Amino acid sequence: LLKRLFELTHQHFAEGVRSSAQIVRETRRDANRQGSSEGMDAAKLAAWLSGMPEEYFLRNEIDNILRHSRVAVDADLPALTINDDPQHQATQILILAQNHPALFAHVVAGIDREGLNVQSANITVIPRPLVVESGLNAKDDAGNREQLPESELILLEFFILDRDGHPVEDPGAIEALHERLEGVVHHPEQALSVTRRRIPAQLSSLDVDTEVEFVADVARARTLIQVLAKDRPGLLADLSDTLWRMGAILLHARITTLGERAEDAFFVVDENGHPITDRGHQQAIAEALVQAAKGHAREGRA
Repeated sequence: LLKRLFELTHQHFAEGVRSSAQIVRETRRDANRQGSSEGMDAAKLAAWLSGMPEEYFLRNEIDNILRHSRVAVDADLPALTINDDPQHQATQILILAQNHPALFAHVVAGIDREGLNVQSANITVIPRPLVVESGLNAKDDAGNREQLPESELILLEFFILDRDGHPVEDPGAIEALHERLEGVVHHPEQALSVTRRRIPAQLSSLDVDTEVEFVADVARARTLIQVLAKDRPGLLADLSDTLWRMGAILLHARITTLGERAEDAFFVVDENGHPITDRGHQQAIAEALVQAAKGHAREGRA
C-alpha cells in the first residue's frame, strides 16, 4: 500500500492535475498501443476496451488492463484463470462471465470452502456484451459454442492467500479450487453453503465492533455500503451472501483486510437497478450484515 501511494503521488507531481476524462482517454489509448505492440489483435482489443466502463480505467493500471484483456479477447464464456501474482504477493483469480446477481457471493463461498482467504477483490460490470468485435463466445455444458445472449457481462478479480497468509503454491490445491469454481461459474444459481472454520487465536481475542454505513453515490446512481468488522474465516462469504439475499445487487466492491480488521465497501443497487434509499430497507440490510459478521447467516431470500 505504501509503495502504491508513493507511485501515485510521484505520478501526480510529475504529470500535474488531469481530469478523469483525460485519464480514461489516455489509459485506453495506451492500453491499445501496448497490447497491439505485444501481438494482441488490435481490432478485437479496441472493441473490448471500448465497451469497458470509464470507471474501470480509473481503477486499473495498464498492466492489469492488458492481463484482463488477454483473458477476455477470443474467450469462451465463462472464462476462468488462476495464476500467481508476484506484484500483489498473492494468487490471482480472474473470471469473465454473464452477469448473475449471486455469482460474486457463490465464488467467494467456493474460495472459502477450499480453506482459502480473499485478500482483495474487484468487480467490473460491463453494460453490453462484445460478441463479434472482440471474439467472445459462450459454451454450453457439453462444450459446444453458442451465441452470447444480450446481457451484461461481469469481470471478477480476486487476490487470495492460503491459511498461512501466503500465495497458493500447491498444484493440488489450485486444481481443486479451479474445479470447484468451474462449477460455480457454469451454475451461479446453485448456492454453496459457507463452511465454518476455527477463528485463529490471534483474532479470537480481539474485539472490533461491526459498523455499517450507507452513503449515497448520486453521481453514479448507486449506494455505497461500508462495513467495518473483525476479520474471520468466511466473513466475506457471509457478507456477500447476505447482500444478495437482501436484494442488494453488487456493482463493485473494494475488499480490504488490515490485520484483524476487515474494511469492505460494496457499491449496490436494488433489484430494479435503483439506489437503495428506503430507510427501512437500509435498516434491514444493516441488521442482517451485523448478524452475518457475527457468523449468524440468514436463511432464505428477503
